[in-house]
Amino acid sequence: MRSNSAEKGTHAGSPNALIDHMKTSVQPANSAAGLRSGYSGIGSGPGAAVPSSSTASQQTRDNIERALRTNESTNNSGYATLQSLGKQREVIQNSLQNVDSTHQHLTDSRQVIHDIRMGVYKEWLIKGCVVAFLLLLIVLIIYSKFIRK
Repeated sequence: MRSNSAEKGTHAGSPNALIDHMKTSVQPANSAAGLRSGYSGIGSGPGAAVPSSSTASQQTRDNIERALRTNESTNNSGYATLQSLGKQREVIQNSLQNVDSTHQHLTDSRQVIHDIRMGVYKEWLIKGCVVAFLLLLIVLIIYSKFIRK
């Protein structure tokens, strides 16, 4: 966005040159020759309802200058807003990457905890089987030594 306004500025020379060009283009061409406007004679008395050409030209120039200042201010604030939004976008993208990374770490951690839990259950199962086997062996030994005789 900034490059477009910069290109327009270089085309006209500079923003001040653009304002000067607009000022000169608003001035009536016949005022330099000392000619009067066709409306300047009509109602030019003290209670005239129609403003003179020079007053209208001055008001127009003032309005154009005010519009150009407002336009420039709006462009500057728009550019600042775009920069701010760009920075916020980068922050949000970094945050999303961190969230994705954290999610991946949590998934890996859950898998490790699951694996540890399954290992503990397997150990308990093996120990229970060994204890059951030893109890069965003791019962067989007692049966064979004492009861079967």
